[in-house]
Formats: sequence, C-alpha cells, structure tokens
Amino acid sequence: MDEGFGSVLIYPQLSPFLFMPFLRTFLSRVKHDSVLKMVDTRQTLQCPIPELEEWICDKTRKDGIRMGDTVNFYGPSGGGKTWAVSVMADQELAHSLRSVVVFDLDGRWSTILPDRPRFHLFQPTTPTQWFAAAYCFEEWLYEHSQELVSLVIVDGIMHNTFDDNLARVFKELQQRWKFCLMTTSIGYVQASNPGLFQYDYCLHVAKEDENVKLKMIWPVVSSGLLFPVPNRLLS
Repeated sequence: MDEGFGSVLIYPQLSPFLFMPFLRTFLSRVKHDSVLKMVDTRQTLQCPIPELEEWICDKTRKDGIRMGDTVNFYGPSGGGKTWAVSVMADQELAHSLRSVVVFDLDGRWSTILPDRPRFHLFQPTTPTQWFAAAYCFEEWLYEHSQELVSLVIVDGIMHNTFDDNLARVFKELQQRWKFCLMTTSIGYVQASNPGLFQYDYCLHVAKEDENVKLKMIWPVVSSGLLFPVPNRLLS
C-alpha cells in the first residue's frame, strides 16, 4: 500500500473523533488569530503613576506604555521592583477587562493579588521548570484564547535565566499576541544581540526615604528626574 501523503487509506481503522482535540486546537487558533487582528497595539496599559505617563508623552510622543512594549525595572534587591510591577498589574486588572500573567522567579507573589479574576501566576522553582514554562507559554495562551492577555511580567530575571534564546521566544510571542512584557532584574539587562531584543523603556527602581522612586534610563536618561510613588500606592 502506498503510505505517502496522497493515500487516504493509511489508517482506515481510526475513528474521526480521535482527531477532535487537534480540530479544537486548530479552530481555537483561527479564532484567536482573527481577534488579534483587531487588537490595536496603540492601546495603553492602565498606569497608576500619572507622572510616568506624562514623562513618556513628553519625551517619546507616545501616550504611555502600550501593548507590545517591553519594559525593564532594575535596581538593588529590596528596592521596590516587585512592588512597582505589582501596582502596574493591579491597575490593569482593576480598570480593564484584560488579563495579566506573572512568572514569579523569586517566589514573592504568593500573597500578591490573591484570588483576582483574570490573574494567572506561574512559580517555577528551578531553571528547568522556568525554561519549560517559557517554551510552553504559547500553548497556554491558545488554551486561554478567550482572554486578552495585555501584560506579562517576568519577575526576578538574571542573565542565565533570560538568555538570547528566551529573549527571542518572548519577542516572537509579543509579535503574535500583542502583550506588554515587563521584567525585573538587579542589574541592567541587555541582550548580546541588540537587534534581537531591545527594551522600549528601562527604569531604575530604588527606595529613597519612605518612597519608591523610578528613574528613566532608556530611551532618554532622566538626569535627576525621579518619579516619587504616591503614598496612597504604598499601602
């Protein structure tokens, strides 16, 4: 018997129902791809810090952090990086119908935003689990294609946990799924190949007195321009 692609009698004993999972996956992808075509990447995320939006507007002529942007918050340990991205996530969940996904590499999110609808938390505890979660993330996105994920946070990256291969994976996912990617790190993160992956914004985060303060480093260095986070957001 000819077992080439032209044969329709290769597996005559198989039930068509065995192919239903593949059909459902295919239809889900077609449906979501159609939805994504209608997503306007000029939509901005809900930002709890008006001063930051005003600064971005003034320096880049954009109206804030947009879907599809990539943002890195970096600074010393305990300086407020996780807190900064958590208030971004909280604001997005509270004032939109979009979803937020967090990859918690430092184990700090167990009590942050508990039981919030449209909030999805992954807490890989080993590099192997993290790489597996990252490479399987697109399948998860397709399985949750009824939601529009607008913000993905990777909290606690280091050079060996966000290499060029992972940078390429997330950049390709961004191009297809239109979400904003936010990362946190102790040091300033750059891909060895800037053409492969480059942040739209880099902000230094550190505590000063009783406040967490953000300083824009890229694309324009804010020489001495700091964003004090309002006390109402510290509670």
